[in-house]
Amino acid sequence: MLGFTLPSKEEWQQIIDLFFGNELAGFNLQVDNTYSIGLDTDGYIRNNQLLEQGEKGYFWTSAEEDENNAWAVEVSNNSDSVRFVSLPKSARCKTRLVKIITP
Repeated sequence: MLGFTLPSKEEWQQIIDLFFGNELAGFNLQVDNTYSIGLDTDGYIRNNQLLEQGEKGYFWTSAEEDENNAWAVEVSNNSDSVRFVSLPKSARCKTRLVKIITP
């Protein structure tokens, strides 16, 4: 997809801010309506096991914490908050791509 990239932590933070910050974006990003992006809580896969399905959703950023870990956005079912968490790169999480549009 031409021009689309995996968002950085900073770009994810801009999306979170657009959806009313860390305290409210968790709910607002999950809502399935015209104004949201409908993030789900399908969990993540680690060591071929699906973990936290229906409880939390994880979406990769392009930012690494170190050689073995990278940052992901975590949304929780029935929660308004959203946060960044470090996960092993071997974990399988969902991705969302962004395209930066400059005026």
